[in-house]
Amino acid sequence: MLLIVANQLLFGQNTSNNIFTEFNLFFDAEIKHQGIKGDWIFKLNEITGNHKFDYNNDGFNDVLMEFNAIPVDGGGVTYYFAVLFENDKNNSFKFVNYLNCEQLVFKLFNEPSFTFTNTKYKTTENFVLVNSKFIKSSL
Repeated sequence: MLLIVANQLLFGQNTSNNIFTEFNLFFDAEIKHQGIKGDWIFKLNEITGNHKFDYNNDGFNDVLMEFNAIPVDGGGVTYYFAVLFENDKNNSFKFVNYLNCEQLVFKLFNEPSFTFTNTKYKTTENFVLVNSKFIKSSL
């Protein structure tokens, strides 16, 4: 239910549900099973950021979502992530890649760099996409 509410709040009634579908596919494939041998099952706790910008210069706003996930049973562990989806000519969204964002909060995109603020050390960290993978950069 949280995802449906978040989808309506973040993307509006007129936006294709494809971002919602893509997010769920990504979450199930990459995030849901964490821990040693995938024995922890995680659920979405909160979507903490929704950032729209054209990272690939195709004229369409892509989406970087920040969120966190917690264990279904128990608690004590919260994982933080940012996931990038490419907007395919306003027809659909396509998963690009994600980043583990422990202590990182997205600040801005300035081609080609994705800049995050490290909340613990009050510094910035930059990442670039290389072959659709986030790589830490000194930019």
